[in-house]
Amino acid sequence: MAKRSRPPKSIGLQQEPDIIARDRKPTGRDPKQPQLPFDPMPDRIDPCLALLAAKPPAGPDWAFEIKWDGYRLAVHVDGMAARILTRGGHDWTQRFPSIAKAAVELDAPSFILDGEAVVLDSQGRSDFSALQKALGGRGGKRITGAEVIFYAFDLLYFDEHDISGMALVERRNLLEDLLRDETGTIRLSEEVQVGGRGPAADRMRARTGRDHREER
Repeated sequence: MAKRSRPPKSIGLQQEPDIIARDRKPTGRDPKQPQLPFDPMPDRIDPCLALLAAKPPAGPDWAFEIKWDGYRLAVHVDGMAARILTRGGHDWTQRFPSIAKAAVELDAPSFILDGEAVVLDSQGRSDFSALQKALGGRGGKRITGAEVIFYAFDLLYFDEHDISGMALVERRNLLEDLLRDETGTIRLSEEVQVGGRGPAADRMRARTGRDHREER
């Protein structure tokens, strides 16, 4: 993967009035800078889906991450409200209250995180069966508890700006600054030094940005 500087470590939705957990008001803008454009938060951003590949790519332009075995989610925060959308666009905010609460407590007035909800086993590996059980099984409607963790691997909207067109390395720098708690409910999906070849790459996601991902 490309070597990058590592700042301190650091998710569209429908509003759920019972998932409001922050009394801090959004940061105001400097009135001396009226020329700065604001981007309205989109209701939903289609997830960038992975492409299967026979072999992992190699080269300095690629970044590698663990391929988490969970549910793909987008976490939207706008002021004091959080919404959590599935890959298909369903609003599951009420089913992930711990993620919604953790999201509004992050130090940013507005953002959209792209990532994966998982349950970890005793060895720290994602366990899809345990996640399904937490949700009440196939077709279940159970509200999950604190055992569910959200691993964020991209930041698409931040502080009233659409940043999806920024370079991946720049979005990752912002994401790392936002997600500094390595043990919290919302964590950074870290990049892994594997080089794209060998057994260590068998369960990795490789990407160069929002336009292209490959995994095996």
